Amino acid sequence: MWKRASKPILEVLERELSRRFPGARFSWYSESQPNTPEAESRNQAKYEAWLQGLDTAIFAYGD
Repeated sequence: MWKRASKPILEVLERELSRRFPGARFSWYSESQPNTPEAESRNQAKYEAWLQGLDTAIFAYGD
């Protein structure tokens, strides 16, 4: 994760969602290169395969 606040934001969100929805499962994905949408990166296939196993995705961006 390239922005330093992204991970703490997502960790707090994961804890809160786990508390509210005990059966929820979480999967993390970190981008492969800064300032490049993962869908346009060299890891596009890996990213798309990860997305296939999800019901929803939450992204964070923060300094």
